[in-house]
Amino acid sequence: MKNFFDDDLKSIACIILASGSGRRFGGNKLTAKLCGRPLFSYIIEAAAFLPCRVATTRSAEVAELCRRASLPCVLHAEPELNDSIALGTRAALKYFGPNISGFLFCQADQPFLHSETLLRLCREFLEKPSCIHRLSYQGEAASPVLFPAAFAQKLQSLPKGEGGSFLLKKYPELLRYTEAREMIELVDIDTAADLARYQNKFKKS
Repeated sequence: MKNFFDDDLKSIACIILASGSGRRFGGNKLTAKLCGRPLFSYIIEAAAFLPCRVATTRSAEVAELCRRASLPCVLHAEPELNDSIALGTRAALKYFGPNISGFLFCQADQPFLHSETLLRLCREFLEKPSCIHRLSYQGEAASPVLFPAAFAQKLQSLPKGEGGSFLLKKYPELLRYTEAREMIELVDIDTAADLARYQNKFKKS
């Protein structure tokens, strides 16, 4: 039977943050291959059930991957994390209209995130849409984070260099956590050594 909340998923705007410099990695990690696929392709797959998706990136190569996946993309040259968040929020409002219920921010370098976990995060948000919902595992918090629509202006006016954690610290009373199925879902790929460590070791289910 179709879940009651499935139609409401259309109101959640998923913003994929893919604007990292790759300084620690030593190159463009999102186009590097993990288990034979570009690292960036995993988050596209995990969030595929959400019809309203947009990515922000500084990379022409990542923008091309978005084009191939029919994923709207904001290609920009702004230097700070707050810039990427603001651009993604504005693009979501532009592409998907004013009736957005929430802004889901996903990191592009989290390849082991299960779509089922992401779906559960979204459904828990729809039950309490005035709260900020965040993924965690046994007390360790991580991305993705889903902000209510009321945070639209705040997301567009973060202090220079700040990300969503600025708002999480400012509004702790609104935080709710969704438990991941396993710890590896929280893993992000920061370095070439990280990429090598996980090659062919795990498969997304």
